[in-house]
Amino acid sequence: MYATMTAPVCSTSCVFTRLRSNTPFRFHFACACIWTWVEMELRERKADTLKEKLTNHYHKRNFQTDEKDASRYGQMFFWGMVFSLFFESQFFLVPKLYWGDTWSMVINTVLVWFTLFECTINWMGTYFGQNNFVTSEIKEEKFPGTAETPPGWINCPKCQVDAPPRSHHCRLCNRCVLKRDHHCFFTNSCVGFYNQRFFVMFCIYMVWGNLYSLFLQLSYTTQTIPILSWDGLAYIPMVGLAYMFMGYISLGELLLIVHSCFCFMCLCGGVFFLGWQLILACAGMTSYEAWKGIPWYQRTSLENVRSVFGSIWKIPFQLLFPFRVDQDGNGVEWIVRTKNVKYQ
Repeated sequence: MYATMTAPVCSTSCVFTRLRSNTPFRFHFACACIWTWVEMELRERKADTLKEKLTNHYHKRNFQTDEKDASRYGQMFFWGMVFSLFFESQFFLVPKLYWGDTWSMVINTVLVWFTLFECTINWMGTYFGQNNFVTSEIKEEKFPGTAETPPGWINCPKCQVDAPPRSHHCRLCNRCVLKRDHHCFFTNSCVGFYNQRFFVMFCIYMVWGNLYSLFLQLSYTTQTIPILSWDGLAYIPMVGLAYMFMGYISLGELLLIVHSCFCFMCLCGGVFFLGWQLILACAGMTSYEAWKGIPWYQRTSLENVRSVFGSIWKIPFQLLFPFRVDQDGNGVEWIVRTKNVKYQ
């Protein structure tokens, strides 16, 4: 029995010895083939272990961020900040800070509700700017009965429509947008010709809302945690977390500190977008044209502002309550500088 069991081993070893002495490359190749066959047999005979399943899942997973998911998360973050700041201010900070002072309570309550209203109404104006989309009716209205792409227009291969100058396709909205500036992730919509003024107002009240919230938050926390002292290190979230575990501050104070840090970041972002949009509105350009150095459609600053906000004297009223205005232009027809007419 021993001889029968060892005979195949001896014969196999003799074959391997002969292959090794004659052709080393074939020996290694044969070993690799045999090892691969053994692995395949073992894999077929047994189920994957938990480690192997996790490894396969990890390697098959796509770690690239989906831009559409970013838009949804941006909306969730915005509304989370808006309502958390509203409830925090209305039902905690204002009563704590101004209890017993009737006029201060009334004024701050009105400011809280006013800020919520303005942020919401301007967000909706930016989001529901459906007139920004390029449709086939626009071409039919300007060039009735024309089948070819008009001069200066482009045919979008994705939308299958002829788009006027300054229009660009948004891969997130999957539509071409008139005078497209950018896609806003907080509103999940494109900022274009008809809703740029709403976006500017939205940025104004985002700046104001975060400033006002920071004022209320710091007015409360500085009563027990002065900023200009060693205790002020607690305003750094990680240090504040350590202070909470050591018993120097409470959990509520830590949450206010973290919330105020988010407010500060949103404030910085709002200031940047507001300043950039005001520059573009006065210059009569889009972000793409500014980055590429395309000043073909510039007019006077006053005309550019009227193209975005309508009549100048109505702008202060739009700050209080947004309403429909007659803008200077239609987002389709643009006067091009003569020296750049070849680039239409």
